[in-house]
Amino acid sequence: MVARMPRTLRFVVLYVSSFLPAFSYAAIADDTPPNIGQTVQAASGDVCKYGKNGDGIIRTEQEATVFFLHQKFDIYRLADKTCDGKLTASEISRFELDAVSTVAPDVQSYKDWASVGRITVVKGGTPALVGQKAVTPSPQTGPAPSQGVSNTKSGNCGPGWAGGPIIRDSFTELSIFAACDPTSAAKATGAQFTYSDDLIAANRSFSANGVVAFPYSWIAEASPPDRTMSYVSGFNIAPVVSFQRLTESNPKLQSKQIDILSYGLYSDLAVERLFGDPYLTNHFRLRAAANGDFEGDVKSYSVTGEWEPLRAAADNVVGLGSPNQLGYLHWQVNTILRAQYYERPTTKPDPLFDTSNSIFRAGPVLAFSIGGNHGDPVPGWLQKTSFVSTFSTLTDFSDRREFNHWTNALVWNLDDAGNVAIKLKNEIGRIEDTGQKVNLTTLGLALKY
Repeated sequence: MVARMPRTLRFVVLYVSSFLPAFSYAAIADDTPPNIGQTVQAASGDVCKYGKNGDGIIRTEQEATVFFLHQKFDIYRLADKTCDGKLTASEISRFELDAVSTVAPDVQSYKDWASVGRITVVKGGTPALVGQKAVTPSPQTGPAPSQGVSNTKSGNCGPGWAGGPIIRDSFTELSIFAACDPTSAAKATGAQFTYSDDLIAANRSFSANGVVAFPYSWIAEASPPDRTMSYVSGFNIAPVVSFQRLTESNPKLQSKQIDILSYGLYSDLAVERLFGDPYLTNHFRLRAAANGDFEGDVKSYSVTGEWEPLRAAADNVVGLGSPNQLGYLHWQVNTILRAQYYERPTTKPDPLFDTSNSIFRAGPVLAFSIGGNHGDPVPGWLQKTSFVSTFSTLTDFSDRREFNHWTNALVWNLDDAGNVAIKLKNEIGRIEDTGQKVNLTTLGLALKY
């Protein structure tokens, strides 16, 4: 026989138990982290689609990590377009360029009014304009307000299309983002122009060396939902002209003259998540050119292909193709694999075609650069100074000839934007387009845009 609970006691138990669900829910709600078990609104500007097929239901730890990173940190929400919780080199570059573009009108306004006052920032307070005059300048009598920046040489790197002219030292300084990065000119060495008059040797010399391009670039708007899928994050195509000229007025020195004018097309493709590495951006470049002289004679046709891996610097990981910090300085290493095919349409003598009418060569290109960081407390002269060293060694597969080329350039920018600079350059080895031997040191003005 089973003993029964007294009726009065049963009533008390039922009455108390009716409140238990509420007490239990309140306890869980107090101890459970925010958002768990609730429907929440994604942060404004978050382009990620969470859950299976974008149903919004977070089921995995990885998705939760991405969601909370995007909720709590603006840089992830604005830069992590791949929605994998990792910031690639190209994503960081695009974020930096978009950020610079956003503040460009404010910076321009500051430059317009710099003669009147300076900005003094008080922690916890409101920035105040103080300077030589006690009154705020009137927009009617002062410089015209900045209209912002256009979608050309602007710092607006997407998403979408953008284009603008570029002036650089060589093809190594070209990339998808160069045309729309307002700080890229300051980092580059630029096209160089020099003139000298040697009264003792009775020789007047002029030299010019550089690349002019007009790239039209496309930057992807967002990554595919499948975070394991490789995708194209950027692409550009550009008409290009490269030149290298050295003239000597003394007939005894004219055998050392350099006369190269090349024109053609250049293209750059950026691919993310290739080879299963979510942190690596792979740049594939292709250029085709007709190589001749300033008289208009075409001496060869060429096709060049390159692969360059890029990886952003991180804790205990050295950046590849991206800046690494070292006190007041930043340094960078670029590694490129280059392959070239050259063919000549004539039988004119040319050092490049000593043994045959065509060559196929390939090899590595290594570049090292170091320069001063921008902003206080870095001295102004150091902010404008940079050094770049580039070495390439290409082997001709038909006769095992080696073509080595090494350039070193010390640059000091004359303006804040870095469009004009003084450049000391040394070039040793064989010139890429002709195979001509060169050992030349020049000091002159450099133009960059």
